[in-house]
Amino acid sequence: MTLALLGLAMVVLPSAVIDEDAPVESRTPVISEQAEVAPPPPDQRADAPRGDEVEGLDGPILGLLQLAGACAVYTVAAPAIFVTAYLCPFTLCVACTIPGAAAYASTWIGDRFGKTRAPAIWPIVASYGVLMVGGVGLAAVYFGAFTSNPLMSFGGGIGMLAGLVGSAVAIPVAYALAAEEKHPGDDGDGWPGLFAAAHPATGRRRPARRSTAPLPEPTPNEPVAPLPELPLPPLLEPQGALRIMRF
Repeated sequence: MTLALLGLAMVVLPSAVIDEDAPVESRTPVISEQAEVAPPPPDQRADAPRGDEVEGLDGPILGLLQLAGACAVYTVAAPAIFVTAYLCPFTLCVACTIPGAAAYASTWIGDRFGKTRAPAIWPIVASYGVLMVGGVGLAAVYFGAFTSNPLMSFGGGIGMLAGLVGSAVAIPVAYALAAEEKHPGDDGDGWPGLFAAAHPATGRRRPARRSTAPLPEPTPNEPVAPLPELPLPPLLEPQGALRIMRF
């Protein structure tokens, strides 16, 4: 009697004897269509320090450094040229290149130690343009000496000094007006550009080098399964013999 009741319970309640952990064939696995997103690398996180920030001196400090560089060129080059011109008068023409040399040197200082780059043409133009005031003062000094007019000579001397100082001051001002922000990773190396800012070239790809290693020998592809055996075609019966046998 007990065995009969146990068998009846197993038939009526089959889920009672099936283990919950056992796999059921009627179940279908659930697959998520959303791709897993991997966490970003440490150098691309929002809180990671950025590597594209350009380091360099600020504008006022850089302007003072450029002004000091221009004044150093004037202070060193002008006396050297005039002393050389005393021995060889033809070298006096080289004095016309002093403002350009001072402007180019200041542009190099700005590109090297600042956060910007600029073409050297605008500091050079500003240097020569303001220096023309000194030329007018020099002419006034000569006319005052010839006419014995001390007031004109004094005014001409002031004009010469103002033109010389203004030429040095105009160089960092022109650089600041024409400056462009440096590209990320620019360390200021290289010489300044004359008509355009000398930004370093980026995005160049070197051609891939050809490998000198020998190519591997090809391996024969072995079939996974043997080819099926096809039945042989039936033999052709001689038609003439059949006709003779029929008749």
